[in-house]
Amino acid sequence: MAEQVNTDEILYQIITDRRYLSAMDDNGETVDLMVRSLTPTERARAEFIYSRAMRKARRNKLPTEKQCMIDAISSGWWTKDKEKLIRLRYAELDRIEKEREHYKHNKGKQIKYRTARIVATKALNALLDEQASLCSHSAESYARTERANYVLSRITLSINGVPRWTTYEDFLQESCGGLLSSLVVAYNQIETFTEKQIRAVARNGSWSIMWNASKKCGDPLFNKSSTEYSSEQSLLCYWSLMYDSVYESMEKPSDKIIEDDKALDKWFIDQRKKTKTAKRASASDDVFQKHASGGASQQEEFVMVASEEEVDDVYDMNDKWSLARIRKETRKIEESNGGLDEFSLRGKRIKTQLRSENSGKFAEEHKRIASKGQSGYV
Repeated sequence: MAEQVNTDEILYQIITDRRYLSAMDDNGETVDLMVRSLTPTERARAEFIYSRAMRKARRNKLPTEKQCMIDAISSGWWTKDKEKLIRLRYAELDRIEKEREHYKHNKGKQIKYRTARIVATKALNALLDEQASLCSHSAESYARTERANYVLSRITLSINGVPRWTTYEDFLQESCGGLLSSLVVAYNQIETFTEKQIRAVARNGSWSIMWNASKKCGDPLFNKSSTEYSSEQSLLCYWSLMYDSVYESMEKPSDKIIEDDKALDKWFIDQRKKTKTAKRASASDDVFQKHASGGASQQEEFVMVASEEEVDDVYDMNDKWSLARIRKETRKIEESNGGLDEFSLRGKRIKTQLRSENSGKFAEEHKRIASKGQSGYV
């Protein structure tokens, strides 16, 4: 039950695009605030501010982070062993997480791994903080600060949902320095929802009702255009679509597999392999037609792809004769330096195909005439 309550809490934070935090002003008074995500226009301006700040920093001869680290090593403030230790800490956290997932039903081991993760995270953060302090005067640090100031000026709201600062300039003129410092700390401590959490939300019953109602009634999700979705809202919709495809599959897995992220990921991989095998089999039926060209099909099919991996998948669908022809034609194109026309490249194949087609048409026509003669027609 506690897990469900937590999922509901995350759900409504994603839906409303609001995260809550508390800061402290110069008088030590607690100020409750909310933050939202940036709009597309605000994201664009934030990146413009970063680029502008980087140019200004370079004009003022501020060192880059790389140069700062080189200087720190030469001065003995930092060592390459610490760089190695950071990588080891990341690897340790990854190992702990994998083992924790493996023993997820063992409460004793879960406590052990939870403690180990806290210790490893604390050690890693200490190293990262030390590294960041050495780059605090870098061009990148200056530009990030400028961008962060703009972002906080736009996304910070009062607890009633009213913008804390009307304009970016109002933020820069804020007289309560303690509030700004406290706000930065509080904002940086907000944890981003993990993919595992968002997948759990996508399976949440309350969200499923909203998701399906929106699809059937056409009501916009989150009361805004999809171009204005926060990254978490977009990811929630992505996983909702993925789960739709799972539930609608002819080979729908069991609920136990659907609830287990790793098991479902394996199911996705298996389905993809089956699809690839089916495509290859289909390609064999459609493309492997024995013609006069030595067995290769004379037909080509063009397939739109979205990644290099898909290019390889489509390429692998060719039979051995087609692959040999592709390599031969590629060599011809390379040797011609781009001065090869279609007929020069494939003239022989075109002639062979025409002869094959004309031969087939002649045979069909001959058969038709013979059939009419046998039936008494002239």
